Amino acid sequence: MAKIKVIQILEATIGGTRTHLNYLTKYLNKELFELTVICSAKRDESFVHDLKKMETMGIQIYQIDLYRQVHIWKDLISMLQIYKILKNKKYDIVHTHAGKAGLVGRIAAVIAGIKKIYHTPHGFAYNRYTKNIMNLLVTLTEKILSIFTTRLICVSESESKYAISKVKINYRKIIIIPNAVKTTKSLRDTNYTRYTGLQQLKEKMGIYNGSKVVGTVGYFRPQKDYITLIQSINMVLKINKNIQFLFIGDGEGKAEIESLISLYNIENHIIMTGYIPFKKMKSYYLMMDLYLSTSLWEGMSYSILEAMSYGIPVIATDVDGNADIINHTVNGLLVPKKDAQKTAITVLKVLNNCAIRNVLSNNAKVLISDKYLIKDNISKYEQLYQNRYSEI
Repeated sequence: MAKIKVIQILEATIGGTRTHLNYLTKYLNKELFELTVICSAKRDESFVHDLKKMETMGIQIYQIDLYRQVHIWKDLISMLQIYKILKNKKYDIVHTHAGKAGLVGRIAAVIAGIKKIYHTPHGFAYNRYTKNIMNLLVTLTEKILSIFTTRLICVSESESKYAISKVKINYRKIIIIPNAVKTTKSLRDTNYTRYTGLQQLKEKMGIYNGSKVVGTVGYFRPQKDYITLIQSINMVLKINKNIQFLFIGDGEGKAEIESLISLYNIENHIIMTGYIPFKKMKSYYLMMDLYLSTSLWEGMSYSILEAMSYGIPVIATDVDGNADIINHTVNGLLVPKKDAQKTAITVLKVLNNCAIRNVLSNNAKVLISDKYLIKDNISKYEQLYQNRYSEI
């Protein structure tokens, strides 16, 4: 039986979209599917390493120039490049991801005559960033493109509701395949500090015995609301200075974050690690006593799922995506967005109460094991790509 030829197209090679692509290309059954990727590495040069790994798995890669912002002439060139690839190779399925790739990729697929076109918005970030007339135009474009889209794949219930209520997508077009993580196997038990190299890494980073560690992972951009995060950290440190905060990631907002940290004079309590490859993240998660997210919205946060899989208590804003995962006071805690004071109070409450941390930790691991395992996620994509919708 001939393999189903699937091509993934994305511009946003950062954050959760990057993780999503890595999971799909790694775990989809290579005996059933022939995989190709069209992408740009402009947003993050380190993505080139991910592409090299994909090539070792036999995945064909096309790097073209894709731009996050609207550039009519450049976008037309990108669209033409994608069209030529699609037309020459005769793919069975085109799967686009996030705003810009969803725009130029789907138009190119329609012109190329591709019959099955799937799109994953990953939070409808572009719709939320834009305002007024531009937002109306983006929403109208998304609505028109949905006519030619076989399925809109939402990564959470909240994203589905947003698509229906705000973008006005026909609900019959939508399916929900939640994000998921590789494993729930965790060393966060009474002996987790014995994990090889963990103590040495903590000492190398200046984290010594007795200090609590609060971590956050993500691409530095306005969506993550690092202003509120840093304001809350400043409030926490006025009460308890025996805490270290890990900022894992990089991005366009780094300079602003560093400026705010300097303004509050809290440099000695914040460790900015830069981008950490996924295979090295275990050590960083294991040293955390608490995970903190102040995002303004999410599709469904991979970093929160990963933290929960390791049994790390999570505090996150009560927004789309987060509220799909976290059952308040059961497996995590939700706080209002842009509320630094409430966030700080909640951080101190959790760090000061071992019983709360244990309850949140245990329930978080159970949740991931029951609902968010990557093997189930990949199975659903394989069913979708094989046109077995009724089984999803």
